[in-house]
Amino acid sequence: MLKGFKIVLVLTMVMALAGCNTMLSEQDIPRGEDEASDPAEFADMISNEHLYDEADQGSILVKSDDLSGLEPLLEELDSEVLNEYPQIDWAQIAVPTGQEMPEFLQEARKLEQIVLAQPNLPQKLPEYQERTDQEVLEYTEQDLDVLNIGADDYDKYLWGMESINAPGAWEITTGSDEVVVAIIDTGVQMDHPEFAENEFVAPFNATDDGWPEGDVTDLSGHGTHVAGTAVADGRTGNIAGVSWDNPIMPIRVMNYVDGVILSTYTIEGILHIVDYMQEHDVRVVANYSIGGRGYDPAMKDALDYALDEGLIWVTSAGNDGKRVPNLPATYNGLISVAASTPWDDKADFSTTGSWNSVAAPGVNIWSTVPGEDYAHMQGTSMSSPHVTGAVALLLSENPDLTAVEVLNQVEQTARGEGFTEELGHGILDVEALLGDIHPVNYGGVDVQTNLPGAQITVFDDNGNMVGFAAVGPDLIRRIHALEAGDYTVNLTFIDPETWETETLQEDITIVPEDVLEIEMEF
Repeated sequence: MLKGFKIVLVLTMVMALAGCNTMLSEQDIPRGEDEASDPAEFADMISNEHLYDEADQGSILVKSDDLSGLEPLLEELDSEVLNEYPQIDWAQIAVPTGQEMPEFLQEARKLEQIVLAQPNLPQKLPEYQERTDQEVLEYTEQDLDVLNIGADDYDKYLWGMESINAPGAWEITTGSDEVVVAIIDTGVQMDHPEFAENEFVAPFNATDDGWPEGDVTDLSGHGTHVAGTAVADGRTGNIAGVSWDNPIMPIRVMNYVDGVILSTYTIEGILHIVDYMQEHDVRVVANYSIGGRGYDPAMKDALDYALDEGLIWVTSAGNDGKRVPNLPATYNGLISVAASTPWDDKADFSTTGSWNSVAAPGVNIWSTVPGEDYAHMQGTSMSSPHVTGAVALLLSENPDLTAVEVLNQVEQTARGEGFTEELGHGILDVEALLGDIHPVNYGGVDVQTNLPGAQITVFDDNGNMVGFAAVGPDLIRRIHALEAGDYTVNLTFIDPETWETETLQEDITIVPEDVLEIEMEF
């Protein structure tokens, strides 16, 4: 159990719990029965002050139920609105010239018109490995026999496609132009020969680097590699992605001028996708092989909005090799993907955790990189697009499935012996995924309060934390995808009269395919 909680919470919870990427050592992470049972203690895990130096120093994000009233208010503070996101009631506002970002953040949190405030936080690409031409895969002759490949072919072998039973799935479907695959990443080289037969739609530069809106140039290679695994047309070229006929929407969130990925870039990307979905009446599955160590209320609001609109979000679990909560992988309702080996083991680098949905191939994955080239990379970044492509096939056959129904189907059809924190519900099985649709065992809860700067934590009947969110007055926070069963909802806040930490509790029962509504007031 986490120890040493103090009233340092006052700084992080008054008016808002800002987003964070808390760096946690292994011993800090709650495990199994040792999961933090005191909801106040969890606030230490999502404090983000240490990230102030990495956050954007020129802007912050604020939530207000009256965005139109922000402009005159900010003029008095020598600030201005840089971007508005009315779909989620958030805005990006400028830090006044000559003022430090943390100081201005605290000023903003004191304004009655602002419900939540947070830094414009950084996200990072998980560390991944690229093999050089001199390296070889460490397969023994016995391994080659098991994998049914010859010694001359193993270097470029797409073992992952066989591992997830993709060939069987391709007998059923190779995709549909009514389901788009969004690659939210470092960009995609759209003119790579491997994508010659693929359709690209609505490419979008979500950054503020001054490059054209449709410029998704990939100077990293990460996004192009991810795209190849998810959607390269298997009828032509040298490789096959999991889905072949689904259009690709590349969204670049890497700012190559400053070398950063910020909250606002991801939010812009999410809203771009939802706008496209609404305008063209299509489904979209998004791959996000990016993450961090913290809670980002603005990004979570954008994700919740997108989930409600039907977007499916697939994300990498992380490459920490131990039980570390990477975000957004730990958010409820998303599909978090761990990495597996050709022998259905957990890859040694793959992050474990109760939030993992499934595992997919992540070791020595051969795919596209810029320059009309190919390379082996490994990491959960490579695992996630296997699931993204599989979901595209599923939606191509079943376009009316909700986000929770897709999550449930991916988990219930995985190949394994039951849930483990290492592999989630098992190894992705695309052929089984396209079979009979399984009944949903998930529900959810909407929590509303009159309290400012409050924090929701949800615990199952074994004391394991299974959901969390920041909330403010008159805001409704949904905790998605809770398995049917009994839970305790905790609302932790600072008493404005005593300045002491208080907690309200309510016991609830979740039933499948239902969203419970509760109000917690002090």
